[in-house]
Amino acid sequence: MAGKTYPLLAASLAAVFALSACSRDVKPAPEFKRTDYERVVVSNGVEPGTLDPQMSGDMAAGAIIRQLMDGLVGTDAEGKTIPALAEKWESEGERIWTFHLRDAKWSNGDPITAEDFVYSFRRLADPATGAPFGSYLVDAQVENAEDILNGKAKPETLGVKALDAKTLQFTLIAPVPYFPDMLIQQFTFPVHRATVEKYGNKWTQPGQYVSSGAYLLTDWKVNSHINMERNPNYYDKDKVAIPKAVFLSGSGEYNRYRANEIDVTYGIPSDQVKVADIEFPGQVRRTTSLCSWYLEPNHEAAPFNDPRVRKALNMLTRRDIVVKVGGRGDTPAFQLTPPQMQGVIPVYPEWKEWTPEKRIETARKLLNEAGYNDDHPLEFDILYSTSEASKKQITAVQSVWKAAIPFIRPTLSNEEWKTYL
Repeated sequence: MAGKTYPLLAASLAAVFALSACSRDVKPAPEFKRTDYERVVVSNGVEPGTLDPQMSGDMAAGAIIRQLMDGLVGTDAEGKTIPALAEKWESEGERIWTFHLRDAKWSNGDPITAEDFVYSFRRLADPATGAPFGSYLVDAQVENAEDILNGKAKPETLGVKALDAKTLQFTLIAPVPYFPDMLIQQFTFPVHRATVEKYGNKWTQPGQYVSSGAYLLTDWKVNSHINMERNPNYYDKDKVAIPKAVFLSGSGEYNRYRANEIDVTYGIPSDQVKVADIEFPGQVRRTTSLCSWYLEPNHEAAPFNDPRVRKALNMLTRRDIVVKVGGRGDTPAFQLTPPQMQGVIPVYPEWKEWTPEKRIETARKLLNEAGYNDDHPLEFDILYSTSEASKKQITAVQSVWKAAIPFIRPTLSNEEWKTYL
């Protein structure tokens, strides 16, 4: 669909139309004691794109990788940054950051060292890797990250080095006071160099995956399940209460919960949340995810290479309606940063407080200036992932646009998550 792709939830920080800040309905397993559970079964929704930290970028992959791998830092139950493989850290002027690693081992018994992180961060920045979030270290202001990404410098020049086996140092080109907070993302987690270089893209297969986290990968059947068991070499193994975990992919997860086949699901259909509250009292937990649903236009081809078109559609998007249709308690979004983020400063477009009539009038004028009208309709494709939530929201957006200005004629097409990515 060259020139007209308009994907939903794409992994990008390009200029976008933010729709809603996410919330999600969660059904957790009841509180447990070590003797209560030998295994927990979790519905992960869709098949993860990969289990390679640097090559990952979607939430489905992140949920699995976080069980298998640890990074320098982690988060507690309140979302606050806490030590993980790094016991402590300090900075000089918030530009030179030094992390001190704890004594920890890979699942194969090798010590986890600062060189493991150096290798992994260089791998993330290296354009030859093709990491979806290769630009993340540019955003983090890491020295030479941008030149490396653009092929102007070698990965070895990245501003990260091992001062000794247990001390890692980053050099930034500007002060970043929240730099440790940026390291909670799974694509910043280290990988075992010898394993990656030995097996190449197949290093993530069961029997070859070397973990730094709480669990080991024991089985992976695509579009079915991923099995794990407790990592005996994990530094914090005494706090890993459940010996085995199973993550399932596929549809119908809410019915599987009702049939007592799974312990945790994130997939309560929005029109059944109230019923679930009655059917399973005390088991439905509402939590906020730091994410936003958004539409990403293809800026490089018509019609979205014209800013007037992008502004008109952005202006016409009734976030209040989209959120209501979603039925999950989402918050209307006018920027990518979720309102629950620490220290966020809300930024709104001038038209946020306009009446619907004024928005439509202004949008129609912009589209007319761009050459679109009843005789020359605005036609384009919207690509979205296969899920009931995505379908409801994107159908609502389509309806809102067409009701406001009938010569806006989007076509919807969907793909399974892995293909969509």
